[in-house]
Amino acid sequence: MPIANSLRRLVAGVAGLAVALALGVVVGVVVDAAAKPVAAHAASTMGGQITRSEVITRAQFWYNERNSLTYNESRAPSSFYPDSGGSMYAPDCSGYVSMAWHLNNARGGLTTDTLPDVSWMLDATPSSSTDLRPGDILDDPDHHTVLFDKWDTDHVHFWYYSFGNSPISHGYAAFSDQSLSDHPMADYQAYRYNNIVDGPSGVRATGDYNGDGRTDLTLYRKDCSNGSNWWSLSSGTGQAIFSGAVFGGCADIPAPGDYDGDGVTDQALYRRDCTNGSTWWVKSGRTGAMIYSGLKYGGCNDIPAPGDYDGDGRTDLALYRPDCTNGSSWWVQSTRTGANIFAGAKFGGCADIPAPGDYDGDGYTDRALYRQDCTNGSSWWVQSTHTGTAINGGTKYGGCADIPAPGDYDGDGYTDLALYRQDCTNGSSWWVKSDHTGTAINGGTKYGGCTDIPATAT
Repeated sequence: MPIANSLRRLVAGVAGLAVALALGVVVGVVVDAAAKPVAAHAASTMGGQITRSEVITRAQFWYNERNSLTYNESRAPSSFYPDSGGSMYAPDCSGYVSMAWHLNNARGGLTTDTLPDVSWMLDATPSSSTDLRPGDILDDPDHHTVLFDKWDTDHVHFWYYSFGNSPISHGYAAFSDQSLSDHPMADYQAYRYNNIVDGPSGVRATGDYNGDGRTDLTLYRKDCSNGSNWWSLSSGTGQAIFSGAVFGGCADIPAPGDYDGDGVTDQALYRRDCTNGSTWWVKSGRTGAMIYSGLKYGGCNDIPAPGDYDGDGRTDLALYRPDCTNGSSWWVQSTRTGANIFAGAKFGGCADIPAPGDYDGDGYTDRALYRQDCTNGSSWWVQSTHTGTAINGGTKYGGCADIPAPGDYDGDGYTDLALYRQDCTNGSSWWVKSDHTGTAINGGTKYGGCTDIPATAT
C-alpha cells in the first residue's frame, strides 16, 4: 500500500467495518467481556528488592479486584486473598501494604506496628516537604496505614491507596487536612521500605487499560451506523479488558492517554472540524465519567500525539502538524495548567507518523516519528523531550504499510517499538521489539480486523 494511503487511513479513520467478532471472536482470539483483568507476575521475589513501579502495580491489582475483597482484620487464613502470583495476604490495611511490598506472607503479612520493622522513618511529622515517593507509606502504628501513590504537580496534594474498609479506595489529600482515611493526620508518620528501589522509571505503562503495568493490545473500530467501538486485550494475560465498548464517531481519531493521572488509560478522541475548530473528547477509564467534552484545541489537518510531555503524571493535549514546506511541528498544551509546553517545535517530515512515548524511561514523553519506507525499510526517529538530544536516529523496524503502536508492553518503564500490521487475508497482527534491549517481545500475535486502528496511547 502506498505510504500516503496508509497515513491517510491512520489519521482519518478507516473505510469500513470489520466482519470479525460477530460471535465474539477476533481473528481466532476468543474475547470474554466478563473476564477480569489480572496483573502480570511479579518481577521481585518475596522479601527481596522491589521497584516502586512494581509496588504500585501490585497495589493496583488489589484495587482492580476491590469488589471481590472484603475488609477483615481478624487475620483468619480463610479470609486471606491472593496477590497476582497466588500468595495469600490479609485483607486489611497492613496486609495490603505487605502484599504491595511483596513481604513474607506468614500470618497474612505484617501489622501497622510491625511495618516499621522493615522500613525506616522518613519523617515523624510528614508535610509537603517530605521526600515521599511512590510505594512509601504513611503509618499510624496504633490504627492505620496507607500506601503513598504520587504527588500532584503542586507537591501539596497527593494520591494514596487505603484499605480501611470495603472497597479499597484511591484517595486524594493534603497534609493540611485534618484527617487521612478517617484517622487524624497528625498521627501518621512517613516510612520507606528497606528493599524498595527506584528502578528504571517511576512512571506507569502507557496504554495500560487495566492498571497492570503493561501496555495492552487495543483497537479502535470505526462504525458509522452504531457508533465506533474499542477492543482491548491484556498483554499480560491475554484476557479481554473490554469488547466493543462504544465511544466515538466514524471520523474521530483515537487519542487515548491518562488525562486525569489516576494510573489507568482513558478512552479519548480527536474530532477534526475545519469550520468550528477541532475538539477533544475524553472518558475516564476508571469511572466512565467524561473528563473533556468538546475541548477546543487543534487544526483540521493536525494529527493527535498525546503524552505526558512535562512529566506531571497526566497526558497532555498534543498535536503533530505536517508541513512539507517549512518542516512539521509539535504543539502541546498542559492538561494541568492549560499552558503551552511546545508551540511549534520543529521535528519531522511531512509524511512521518507521530509515535510519541517515553523511550528513555525518564518520565517524560519524547517526540518520536515512524518513517515509512517501502524501499529501504521503515525507521524510527526519537528526540528526548527533556534534554532535546537524539535517542533514536533511524532504527529500522517495520514494513511500509505498518501502523506504529508504541507502548511499554513488557512493563520495564521504557516505550517499545511496536507495529500493527493490517491483514485482511490472514488476520492482522502485532509486532513489538524492546527499544531498550533490542529483544522481541511480540512476534505476530493475531488480534484485530483489517481496518482497525491501534489505540495503545502514548
